[in-house]
Amino acid sequence: MAQIPPAAEPQWRAAHIAYFGEGTDELILRAVRPVIERCAGHVQSVYVLRHWRRGPHLRLVVQATSDAFATLVEPAVAELVGGYLREHPSTAPALDEAALLPLHRRLADAEREPGPLTPFYPDNSITWQEHDRRIEVLGCPVGADELALFYERTNGLLFDHLAAVAAGLPRETLALRLMLATAHTLCRHPEDASIRRGFVSFRSHAEGYLSTAGAQVREAFEQRYAANREVLTAQVRAVVAAFEPGPAGPQGEADPQSKDPQGEAERAWVAAIDPLGGRWTALYEAGEIPEAPIPDDEENGIGDLLAASPLHQAVAGSATYKQMMYRDPRFLRYRLMLNYTYLHLTRLGIPGLTRYLLCHLAANAVEEVYGVSALQLVLATAANDANPQGAAAVPQAHE
Repeated sequence: MAQIPPAAEPQWRAAHIAYFGEGTDELILRAVRPVIERCAGHVQSVYVLRHWRRGPHLRLVVQATSDAFATLVEPAVAELVGGYLREHPSTAPALDEAALLPLHRRLADAEREPGPLTPFYPDNSITWQEHDRRIEVLGCPVGADELALFYERTNGLLFDHLAAVAAGLPRETLALRLMLATAHTLCRHPEDASIRRGFVSFRSHAEGYLSTAGAQVREAFEQRYAANREVLTAQVRAVVAAFEPGPAGPQGEADPQSKDPQGEAERAWVAAIDPLGGRWTALYEAGEIPEAPIPDDEENGIGDLLAASPLHQAVAGSATYKQMMYRDPRFLRYRLMLNYTYLHLTRLGIPGLTRYLLCHLAANAVEEVYGVSALQLVLATAANDANPQGAAAVPQAHE
């Protein structure tokens, strides 16, 4: 078999586009999107991410041959992105690298980012770098391939969502609705595959933060919920209703026109990512994606939570839960779908702290609408440790 010449072997590279101002959404829609549209069909993969390391910037990630980079990708970036930066430069004040460094060190540790934290890229600059696919973090090259496929397939939805935000839709409202849609439709609990079980992951993620953040933060989160209770519970009901079968059409099938048009974004989101969950499950069951070792509490990052979080105490003490979390393909698929949704929120410009807030608000609203308790559901699952027959059908409730 003839070897592929090095110049013809696709490479992963990324244009790091530093932009410290407030107009990052416009930069994506008016400069990055045209590059992606020009390159689509001529490169193996292309998508955009937001990142913080070495200062706030976008990463336009491309897999292409050297020839494609030289003749298509780099000229498109120089023309479209470079031109935009010249015409609409960020005018933000210079960032204080020393003041931001402690935060960035914590982020690097939490996200397992090995690269340099300084110096920051110059504002309004474009720097090409070899793209780190984070194979060590993701566990295998196949997992990295699947993540890249997710990003590429949801480029269009990202642009639609950013356009909706620009038209006036609150960013947090859109993010919350996508989270609720994922939990309602893609949870695969054997007893109740709906948001009534899927929401427990939101409670777990929120408690993982709040249990170590201090009483003032928890109080602020609760005040936010109390001030918006009616709106939040209405959002839960509306998202669930968007996926209910409508009246039958002339041939007996559900009429898609009968559904709430406000649920269109949520239905499109689920339709885009659910097939990726099926792909991942097939690869996992075929052994293409290896099983992760079952970590102890310290390795899992919950050791510091046990004294303050009853929910995490219940999880830590349950062999049933740990088996479910790391071996049940149904739960693993759901967790992947949630993680993909969280990554999309990052692309939308939702900060990590806001995501924890949204998890807390979503969990509170679901508990109020359905009269359920995340902690009680977790404790009921943990009780299966003493009931081998009940443990056979392991519920999926917590990430």
